[in-house]
Amino acid sequence: MSFDNIDEIHEVLKSGALSVRDLHQIWEQRQPILEPDSHRRRGDPGPEVRQIPWLKEDISLARLFTRQALAKEEFLLVWDAAREILRLWPAANMNERLELVRVRMDYAAALTRLAFTRDARREIEPCLDPGFQPKLGRKLKADILLQLGDILREESHHAAAKSAQLKTAEEALGFYQQALAFEPERLGTLVHIASTSLSSAEEGSALLEQAHETARHILKLTEKLEDEGGQRFQTALAKATAHAVLGDVEAAARGYGELHKMLGASTAELAEARYRAQFLAEALGKPRDLFKTAFPPLQLIVFAGHLPDRPGGRARFPQESVGAVREALRAQLDKMQARVGLVSASAGADLLFIEALRARQGTFHLVLPWSREEFRQTSVLPFEPPGSAPVWGPLFDKAIGEAATLRELGQVYEPGSDVGWEYMSEVTAGIALHTARASRLDVQPLVLWDGLPGYGAGGTDSFYGFWRRQLRVAPLVVRPPAPQHPDAQSGGERRTPRCERSVMQQEVKSMLFADIVGYSKLTEKVIPEFVGTFLERVSRLATESSHTPTYVNTWGDAVYAVFDSTHAAGRFALEMTRMVKEGERDWLEKGLYWEERADDGREPVRHPLSVRIGLHCGPVLLHYDPVVRHIGFTGAHVNRAARIEPVTKRGEVFACEEFAAMAELGREIVLRAAGEDGENSPETDQGFVCEYAGSMQLAKGYPGRHRIYRVNTKAAQEQEI
Repeated sequence: MSFDNIDEIHEVLKSGALSVRDLHQIWEQRQPILEPDSHRRRGDPGPEVRQIPWLKEDISLARLFTRQALAKEEFLLVWDAAREILRLWPAANMNERLELVRVRMDYAAALTRLAFTRDARREIEPCLDPGFQPKLGRKLKADILLQLGDILREESHHAAAKSAQLKTAEEALGFYQQALAFEPERLGTLVHIASTSLSSAEEGSALLEQAHETARHILKLTEKLEDEGGQRFQTALAKATAHAVLGDVEAAARGYGELHKMLGASTAELAEARYRAQFLAEALGKPRDLFKTAFPPLQLIVFAGHLPDRPGGRARFPQESVGAVREALRAQLDKMQARVGLVSASAGADLLFIEALRARQGTFHLVLPWSREEFRQTSVLPFEPPGSAPVWGPLFDKAIGEAATLRELGQVYEPGSDVGWEYMSEVTAGIALHTARASRLDVQPLVLWDGLPGYGAGGTDSFYGFWRRQLRVAPLVVRPPAPQHPDAQSGGERRTPRCERSVMQQEVKSMLFADIVGYSKLTEKVIPEFVGTFLERVSRLATESSHTPTYVNTWGDAVYAVFDSTHAAGRFALEMTRMVKEGERDWLEKGLYWEERADDGREPVRHPLSVRIGLHCGPVLLHYDPVVRHIGFTGAHVNRAARIEPVTKRGEVFACEEFAAMAELGREIVLRAAGEDGENSPETDQGFVCEYAGSMQLAKGYPGRHRIYRVNTKAAQEQEI
């Protein structure tokens, strides 16, 4: 969908009858509000779209936008939008600032779901300061207090130590009680007070009695509300929670079991209710999954399956099997009560899965391994049945138009080796894990697979084996009908390479590009100090670090390093930024600084050398460079990595979404191997976290906008909490 003016945008936002793709289109058609920092580097502009100044001209539309995006669980889009919308604050009048306060609340809600709870609290807590302008009404103050309680309660769920859990839960309870003072009969506040009191109380304590008393009040209040207006999702959930707090497990389970029958009950609401129910079960001394069976399956289904047969190839999925496969997938999704999927859009099983999921009114996230048009040419059109009307092209176009989200990974073209296919599969798995965690969903892989080995990496056989062995999740299998000509199945053996190989081979590596900020402003006379002091420190770090790079090179003010894993690259990048920061006094003493002169005649400010670092992960070609005569790494992903560093902020480390996905996957594999105690085990500590930094255009005209993450120390995040 495309929009021509503000009225059209207002109409669709007001109606609520819009898809996630509509939201992204509306956002892309805004007239951007740029950051005030004129010194920041900007990526080159992308393809031209019609820009509509709907943000600046009507701030109420901005609030409608973040509210709709939040309701659809597009947390990263809320992050992008709110950060830009809030730049309007200095010029806004008091009425507009009230709308912007609500944008801040939406932003804080998204931050909370993305696990940035301290940032969320910082965003909205100042709104309660006595001198805050504009003055807020009682209802809005109560909403903010309630949200602050939710933020603290979320922190308590994830705190490692029991003492930290109790402390943050007590803080959450304090905010809830302040909110209740503004609105004494607000059902949601009472529910939060009852459940948080139960989680914080000891047997026989006054707090436990308070939890029970509040729960009994909730039951009376919901009875009154339902007599007046009938049963609704929120009253039914409140009753189930009250029964759980009172220890009536059977009544609570019956109540939770009724929720999915409520008119309009969304997957997001059910997932949130199930998520909260597990902590109530834990507070009762029961297993966390006590109430899980009361809810319908709430899963992100990660799907893979066979491509259609091509003429002269192996018989696995002939054209005559399409109808049977379509019905088999529909039956399986009905059995799973499928709601949400994550899938590519290849001809054959992928597109039939999407069709079956949409028939159930489900939503799906598309991950295209390479650029959309190239994907169409390589993975859709070649599989059209010869001499017949096209089948897969129309389904592909429909899938593109109806997808909740659409990602195009860093490849430009189809991978040329098994390594490239494995990389795509693993990045997709990392994205699936992150998506499921943010949406409170379980992850369930599903395959359409005949049980036979494939030709190489990246196929259905590889997908099945990866999830079963690495992530310890058994994919569900839908078997396609046996081909009518079984003798054709003997074709196609997997080729095994010789043990003697050329050095020119592809490997997945993590790449670091670092730029020394301020180098170009150094005087010629201090360049020897730069080489002898600054680069010497970098050299020492590369040699002595426990995360030393596989390959490192420099030219001028740039450092390029290659690592075997995202773990090593992320840790080394943070070590490098810390080394540069801690050396600032030395840089100043040795003349390694640049001066910024003030307009008012004051003394110029001296800025010591700093660094900005970009990280990327992808397949690269290991080769012998005949010019410099040593081993090197090259390929399209090296170019991609180099485009991230220029948009990174001074003193920080930015990484692409593929790097963040591979880091998430690596940590999850270690956690699942460690079992129940893995979450708090030192062996599973990756040492850094990837925090969303926004969608950006990369440097030098690199096509598209890309989700970029800030790599930060885990210790820093824990100190925040």
